[in-house]
This record gives sequence, C-alpha cells and structure tokens, in this order.
Amino acid sequence: MKPAKQPRPRSARLIYALWTAGLGLLLVLGLVCWLFIAPMIEVRNLIRAVNRDHDIARLAQDPIESLGGQSRAARGLKLYLRFYNDGEEHRLLAISMLGRCGKAALPTLLKEASSSDEEARAFAIGSIGAVGPDAAECIPLLRQALHDQDDNIRGAAAGALGAIGPTARETYIDILPLMDDTSDFVRIHCALALSKIDPPAGQVLPVLKKAMGDSFEPVRVNAAIALGSLGPTALDATTDLKAHLNDDDPFVKAHVAEALWKITGDPAPLTPVLEQLMQSDHGLVRHIAERTKSAIAQAGGKRFP
Repeated sequence: MKPAKQPRPRSARLIYALWTAGLGLLLVLGLVCWLFIAPMIEVRNLIRAVNRDHDIARLAQDPIESLGGQSRAARGLKLYLRFYNDGEEHRLLAISMLGRCGKAALPTLLKEASSSDEEARAFAIGSIGAVGPDAAECIPLLRQALHDQDDNIRGAAAGALGAIGPTARETYIDILPLMDDTSDFVRIHCALALSKIDPPAGQVLPVLKKAMGDSFEPVRVNAAIALGSLGPTALDATTDLKAHLNDDDPFVKAHVAEALWKITGDPAPLTPVLEQLMQSDHGLVRHIAERTKSAIAQAGGKRFP
C-alpha cells in the first residue's frame, strides 16, 4: 500500500500562486506593449525622423509600410495623438500621415476634425481628402466645414469634397457661394472641387464664367479646368475662355487652350497658341500644351462632333 501524498506546504502553494500571477502579469504587459506602447514608439521615432528631414519622400521606406501597413499605422497614430504630447508640429505631422492610412484612419480624423484647435481641424480635413472617395461618410462634416469662420478650414473642406469626387455632387450648392469668398485659398479649392464633383452644368456655368475674370491667376486656372471638365455642355463659356488665350499667365493660357479643346473640339484657334506654349520656360506649361496637342492628334486633328 502506497503512502498518501503529503499536502504541499502553505508557503509552497503561495510561491506557486505568486509565480503563476507574475507570469500572467508579464504576458499581459507584453501584450500591452505589443498592442499599444510599441506602435506609439514606432510612430514617435518615425515622426521625429520625418520632421528632421522635412520630407517624407527622402525616407528609405514608405512611412506607412514601415509602421506595418495602413491598419496598424492608423492604430499607432491614433494612440500617439491620444497619449503622447511631443509638440504641436509633431502632432500636425501625425494628423497628416493619417491621410495615407486609408479608410482605417477615418474615425480618428473625424475626431480631430471636430477639435477646438483650428489648425488641427484644417490638417484633419485635408487628410480626409487624402483618403479620397472612401471618405464619403465624411461629407456631412465637410459640408458643415464649408461654413467655418476659418479660411483654411473652408478651403480644406472644399478640397476634400473635390477629392471624394462625384459622390459629393450635391455639395455644389454650398460651394458656389464660396467662389466669391474673400480668401484666395478658398476660391482656388472651390473652383478645383467643381471640376471633380460633376456638378450640373447649368448651375455652375455662370459662376465659373465669372471666375475666369478673377484677379488671382490660380483661380482662373482652376475655373478653366472646371469648365473643361464639363465638356460640350460648357459651350456657352467659349467666348469667355477665348478671351484668355492671350492671358498674361502662361498656366492660365495653357489650361484655357486645353479646356477649349475639350468643349469645342475645334483645334484651329488653338494651334498657334499651343506652339507658343511649347516654347515656354515652364516645364509644366509645356506638358499641358503637349497633352492637348496629343489629344488633338488622336482625334486626327479634326473637330469632333
């Protein structure tokens, strides 16, 4: 007959319990570090590197990929913004980087876009635009932001709506009045947004024709782009555009020529202007002129119906 097992001493049971609890605590701490602390440290180090170089493009690896992809980067940036105070400049950079994280970043961006800090709100709205069409759920917030008192926020909201595209079509009603905004920044982004959201031609033509007379050249450029995007439905703007084939600004002239081709399909009045633009000192002007010439060549140099 085997002797009965002696119960463990009370001290041994206590040591075993403490050892088990300690091991469990270490596992929990390790999980917390992996899920929360490590991503924050990675984001902090990356942001400091970007801020030091002042150029994301100079990094050896894409910053979002270096953080583990869009979802993990979005989580790390969210934690960084919530728990880490590394200076306003770094915070704004983190908000900008969220725009490269796709739809996974939208909850954090929506929160930042409602911040009391106007600069942070403007950056967040700009980052929403960087998400593109996947940010359609943010249209109500952006539409409200068009009426903000801050110029940067109004302009960023218009730009974001343009980046979302035709899904934001109905917001043209809110954008049109801003084409008379006192801020150049707002008018630039509103004109460009109208070129991307596919607004009804009859509603926007009068405003865009008027914008061709804007004193600020980039507004005229974007108004021409918007008119060109309307195609033949913008025929009523032909006279207004032709008046700017002699514009003092070569960028305006180049975009006007391209818009006229898209609207009228008539290359005859454009050929001498395009040849002149091909001699420009500005590479982008030459590029736009070459793009228009190529489109004309593809159509056989003839007016399309």
